[in-house]
Amino acid sequence: MHRSVLILLANEKPFLVLRFAVIPVLLMLIVWMEVGHPGPAFRLFTFLFVFLIVADLAALLRGKARDGLIVLASLAFSLCILENVAKYSNPKL
Repeated sequence: MHRSVLILLANEKPFLVLRFAVIPVLLMLIVWMEVGHPGPAFRLFTFLFVFLIVADLAALLRGKARDGLIVLASLAFSLCILENVAKYSNPKL
């Protein structure tokens, strides 16, 4: 039964399965960025990945939940902009 549901979803809307599959990948990237600190702009990428997750969930939902996630996505995007401005406006000496 479970396999037939996935096949049905893949046949009707092929990108729907990919949109659900990208969420765990982005969550793993967030954890990797926060644990490893791979570069100086790791926080910027963390906020960017959070924005992508919230925007993807907002595109998948309907109604008031979608409206709330759109607000959260705009807040996450503004954090990306603020982090980028902070990174380049205050260079290390």
